[in-house]
Amino acid sequence: MGFEERSPPPGRQTPGPNGAAGESPSQVSTANSRRGATSALLLCDAWFDIITAHRGRCLAVSVATAVFAEVPIASGVLWEEARRRTGEHRRRRVAA
Repeated sequence: MGFEERSPPPGRQTPGPNGAAGESPSQVSTANSRRGATSALLLCDAWFDIITAHRGRCLAVSVATAVFAEVPIASGVLWEEARRRTGEHRRRRVAA
């Protein structure tokens, strides 16, 4: 059998590395990289919008969008990822 992944018995799913049943390590790492990329792109977009905005109303809208939408969403995504990793660490410690 070697390094092949074995499927669980019918009707039973084993928990993945982050506690969700049926997730493989590659699915988890892909999700982690997507969250990081999403946060980075949101922050870069906020910065780019502010830098390229003309003075006046356009700048005010760009700053407001960055402050009230893009930065909070990016922070929330990073916060959730940190919380998920902390929970994963706690589950491993309790299970050991």
